Amino acid sequence: IGVGTTFYFTLEFQIANNLKESAVLQGAELQEGEHGEALHILVAEDNHINQELIRRLLQRRGHAVTIACDGNETISQFQSGSFDVILMDIQMPNLGGIEATEQIRKLERERGGHIPIIALTANAMYGDRERYLAKGMDEYISKPIKKELLDEMLDRVSKRQFLEKANS
Repeated sequence: IGVGTTFYFTLEFQIANNLKESAVLQGAELQEGEHGEALHILVAEDNHINQELIRRLLQRRGHAVTIACDGNETISQFQSGSFDVILMDIQMPNLGGIEATEQIRKLERERGGHIPIIALTANAMYGDRERYLAKGMDEYISKPIKKELLDEMLDRVSKRQFLEKANS
């Protein structure tokens, strides 16, 4: 009792060459095509595989993509760039998505403006969406990303910007 056996083993996996093989983009058909106006999107994501998958998905829809690896880099990119929307992972090293969102909202209160921030997370429990919205995010997408939902949200951002330009 209290003594056990420890097993060590190595697994070898092949790297998927085809993005359709990835569970991160479940149901995402990566096709060229029109998906509203082209946007400049800041993607805050620490996982390198997810970064590349999201980048390809968005670029194939005509969007310009900038990647930030953590919350601190996201804030820095936000301050130095001109973005239409931020896709914000919740759990990142150094500074998480919620904390980064709070800091971005503080900067906006000081200098004006509002950038849409869409939570991008594997957290899909009841109440998560409401919690993220209460922290200053505008919308929520759970992973695996459903392309139709992402397209719909980005189209809304695009239409909102069109209306703002038309009314100014």
